[in-house]
Amino acid sequence: MAESLFIGVDLGTSALKCGLWDTAGTCHGAARVAYTTETHDGRAEQRAGDWWAALCTAVGESCEGAARARIAAIAVGGHAPSPVFVDDALTPVGPVLTWRDSRAAEDVAHVFADLGGRPADGPTRLAAQVAARARWMRREVPEAYARAAVALHSWEYLIARLSGEAPCERGAPSGLPVALGVAERLLAGSGPAAGTIAGTVMPDVAARLGVPAGTAVVAAGLDSYLGAVGSGISAPGDACLTAGSSSVVASLLEPPAEGRFRLAGLPMASVPVGATGTLLRAALALSKDPVALQIARAVELSAPSVDLEALDPVDPGAPARVAELGRRIGPEAALRAVLEAIMTAERRVLAEIGGPLTRLRLVGGQAASPALTRFRAERLPCQIEVPARHDSGALGAAMLAAVALGAVSDHAEAARRMVHPSRAYAPSGKPGASSSANNGSDSSSRIQIDSK
Repeated sequence: MAESLFIGVDLGTSALKCGLWDTAGTCHGAARVAYTTETHDGRAEQRAGDWWAALCTAVGESCEGAARARIAAIAVGGHAPSPVFVDDALTPVGPVLTWRDSRAAEDVAHVFADLGGRPADGPTRLAAQVAARARWMRREVPEAYARAAVALHSWEYLIARLSGEAPCERGAPSGLPVALGVAERLLAGSGPAAGTIAGTVMPDVAARLGVPAGTAVVAAGLDSYLGAVGSGISAPGDACLTAGSSSVVASLLEPPAEGRFRLAGLPMASVPVGATGTLLRAALALSKDPVALQIARAVELSAPSVDLEALDPVDPGAPARVAELGRRIGPEAALRAVLEAIMTAERRVLAEIGGPLTRLRLVGGQAASPALTRFRAERLPCQIEVPARHDSGALGAAMLAAVALGAVSDHAEAARRMVHPSRAYAPSGKPGASSSANNGSDSSSRIQIDSK
């Protein structure tokens, strides 16, 4: 019997990444499709219809020439909080206020205050962010608010387009007061957990995508979780740094410690570093030279004497300060300062998580630059390993699908079979032993700072 194939979809901040894998970790096809974000005056809006068009295109490109009859499942994850408010026909009532949109910041503060502070658990925190955007919608676009039936997370919307059904129960999650000033109907309840089957692809959609009728649809959840899954971490002391438009550190902990997620039966801490890619992009825009050349020059400079707190990637105003810094000290020195600020933030997050740190898997668009990875290895406290695939979110989704359908027994087996490390860097910054197989680009000239 021919081995099954699994489609993984990672809806990133600025592009959708998709790939087709078998359980040996062989990628049979991959695609990346970008979409537009409308940004000005705090706005960071996307159109959910653009996501769907990107998925259809990417699946078609990823599966071109493959044995489509072997496709068993498609798993979808994405960025959040970026809720899609839909009507009873699952049609969006307006643009999506993505996680980068700051117009609802005051509403977020009000909702957290109503809850007695920032919720500790992830589902309630995400629901509170959705409630804040609903409050903003009710005030700013009341006609759209009146038509909205429910809010879906980004991956839930794509699951609904694939299966024809909203993959969640209506009603506020347990512990979240209805007294948040929004209609209870809008707050999605308990959706399918990451790694569970949420339905099957509708026949007309299957025909459009070119996948078998009845292909399973698997919920893959939050993109930061997917990045960790696809990096292959599986033991206490393993950590993953997903570095794209924004960065997040996920670290597996020894029980009885508690974490935001669970992976391989272990608690997993997940702490955001900030919008490192956005900051890096602002610095690279100061020069017209190729990205690889800019990074190579910057890492050789001495660190300039500047206020790194003003460049902290958690500060939404930091990218706007980069242009002025470039005019004052020059583009290369400004880029060097930004790199130092990013490393300072990453060290801070690793220290905050605490516990023993054995190895750090680096994934996301920034992992495509060997020079930048060496720079990190000189400043972070453990060995850095770069998997062959930098698009670990899409691979992580495919791994979750393989586990959900029983093609592999659990995450640990999926990590052993499907994730292939390519390069290793000791803390000194010198490359360590690496495998000869490399299924992803290592060229910093092709760096894509796009995944959340």
